[in-house]
Amino acid sequence: MKMYFPQKFSSAAIVEGFDGKWEIKRKSIWTRNLNIFKPGYQLPFSEYKSNLWGTKGTLNLSHGKKLILNCGTFKKDCKVFTQKSVLLFSLNTKFSLKDKAVINFAAQSDLLDENPWVLMFAWYVVLMNKRHASYAG
Repeated sequence: MKMYFPQKFSSAAIVEGFDGKWEIKRKSIWTRNLNIFKPGYQLPFSEYKSNLWGTKGTLNLSHGKKLILNCGTFKKDCKVFTQKSVLLFSLNTKFSLKDKAVINFAAQSDLLDENPWVLMFAWYVVLMNKRHASYAG
């Protein structure tokens, strides 16, 4: 999979892979909520709501399914859980000149098979949290 930002200094990203393409956009400049779209569509099929600090959030998927994202306090890792608090995978960043991450799968889930973009979405949340932390410092 790959993710790229079509415009410079924009928070909107496009994720490609597994024969699909998805857009991640901020709902509004005033909120941390994110929407996930199919390219060319106006209505989102998924929404992410995070807390004020960006350390916890809920990803509302289609058919009422939810995933819970917990990001570390230093914004270097992210763990994704099901509604029943089962760890699906964890994403840990590595120190290098380019941003790199290692994903460790803890459990199998049909949610990841149906929504492969969730892997890159967790990486997007970590990158945006790091960007916001650099603005604050």
